[in-house]
Amino acid sequence: MKVSLKSVATIVLSALALFSRVTLDAHGGENVLEFAGSSSYVNIGTPNALQIPSGEPFTIEGWMYLYSLSSRDMLYSKNNARSGSPYDYMLGFIDGNITAYDGSAWRYPSPSGDPIETDRWYHLAFSDDGSDMDFYLDGELVGTYTGWSFSNDPDNSIKLGGYTGSAGDIDGMKSEVRVWDHARNEGDIQDYMNRRLTGSESGLLGYWPLDEGEGEIAHDLTVNASVGDILNATWTTSEDLELAAFAVAHPITGSTRFTNTNELDVVAFPEYAGYTEYQITEGGALPDGDPGSWTPTNDPPTTVEFTTPAEGATVTVTAWFTNFTETVALVGNPFEIVYTSVEPDATAHASLTRHIAEGETVAVLHAGHIDDGSTGGMLGDTEMDVFSRLLFSTADTTPGEPEVTFDAAGDYDVTLTVMNEAGNTATATSVVSVVALDAHERIWTGAGADALASTDDNWTPASAPTNGVTVYFNQPDSPDCSWDLDVELSGWVQTVDYANTVTIWTEYPDLDPPGSGFTNLVITGDVILEGGIWTHRANRGVDHAWDRLSVTIGGDFTLSSSAMIDAYGKGFAATRGPGAGRTTQRFSDYGKGASHG
Repeated sequence: MKVSLKSVATIVLSALALFSRVTLDAHGGENVLEFAGSSSYVNIGTPNALQIPSGEPFTIEGWMYLYSLSSRDMLYSKNNARSGSPYDYMLGFIDGNITAYDGSAWRYPSPSGDPIETDRWYHLAFSDDGSDMDFYLDGELVGTYTGWSFSNDPDNSIKLGGYTGSAGDIDGMKSEVRVWDHARNEGDIQDYMNRRLTGSESGLLGYWPLDEGEGEIAHDLTVNASVGDILNATWTTSEDLELAAFAVAHPITGSTRFTNTNELDVVAFPEYAGYTEYQITEGGALPDGDPGSWTPTNDPPTTVEFTTPAEGATVTVTAWFTNFTETVALVGNPFEIVYTSVEPDATAHASLTRHIAEGETVAVLHAGHIDDGSTGGMLGDTEMDVFSRLLFSTADTTPGEPEVTFDAAGDYDVTLTVMNEAGNTATATSVVSVVALDAHERIWTGAGADALASTDDNWTPASAPTNGVTVYFNQPDSPDCSWDLDVELSGWVQTVDYANTVTIWTEYPDLDPPGSGFTNLVITGDVILEGGIWTHRANRGVDHAWDRLSVTIGGDFTLSSSAMIDAYGKGFAATRGPGAGRTTQRFSDYGKGASHG
């Protein structure tokens, strides 16, 4: 059902007299899950979608209400069943202070916030960018812990609650627990904390609204469906928590924050027991008192259309609910979205080289290859998300597919089209040079399961370099390389646009001490290091005393100002190597040794 809205600047309050048994009231409260203290939690188990590796960004957030404080009041835990250590991480409160456990110690934000109080709702958010943890309380940054890390054990289970059978479960209520695959900033958290989600939001790994109101299962509304078993917890209603259960979104991008069109999809529509009619208004207007302006709730809206506002304006759309035959309070459920024509910032690599490998017929180009850091654009201080990146070329041999393919060598114009979450688009163009590889050339892609040069799947064609091969590091977004090969190459090229770090090393497990060894990298022809870094592993101390590296170049060596050979802190330990123990050798990560040559 499509609903067209008209903005009502004024309304005659006497019209509400038609609601002879209705009083104007706020939202009627939220279904939430109530926990009873010890041994009261939700067990989610060990789903693959929630196995977040250490060093990868994530955000975990949710609402908590505590009747009483204990020494441990956890929002979310990942640890060994209910019997204690080992722990991956735990997030919540200790003695009323927001904190996170990283597997070895409790970590507090700096500066630390004030202790919380009982008998009120708090929104907690823990945002990890891969190295530092930001702590948010009620949408405000409390502080940061620098150097956050943990060890993920896939066998350790996830719980909404504590970490042992006698501690960490709360005496109180929870709602809206979410896990994201990225570090969310203050604006992101504030934009979403007071609204229900749909489960389809970008980057959402797990989402438990905890609003079922019945049953023994906590449902995950994402496609991952990581449901949880409710143990010793019951459903209740909280009048103090108000979340927008009515939501509209851009019809293409699904954004509930920004739109470039006045026709939006209704993506969430609440059901209130005892309410039989609804009406939708815009601009904060009260509902029309005419019963003919209302629609039965069993005919919910699918889209809404509102008056096109000015650029950057916030549009308020409110769903009202009532009952003409029973005495109920008039419920208004407002939702806000920003109208904007701001375009994304589309940025493409000016030039790019792709290869047709020996034995293959086409070169394949994805949007991630050509994109050079496009962003969704700024509206004030808020950055919009990128919704999609699409490629187009007149020479594309697979039109209609997400990737662009070329079946012959040559130079081709490729257009990158970027759409932001508001639905606005911008373009950028790149010139792609397609080159046919011969049997003696390899391109580093890093597409395999590890970062080792010896892994066939990390190269195009899928074969690790052997004697006489020239290697190229020229693919955007390819990961850094660990060079663990002893081969005699013909040439080496690293380009400035795609600045990989290549760490040169070889393991010799049969030597004493284990892991020590001497690596020879021989390149008989030219080396062109226009971008990126050559380095080697840091000497790892007494037990790994003889990690050494020799590079021999037979042709010309080009080292540009955009490239680097990095031996800083990579040398002998303080008790090993030339000048062992000299205090002047201060640049090793292990002891005071330094590289020499």
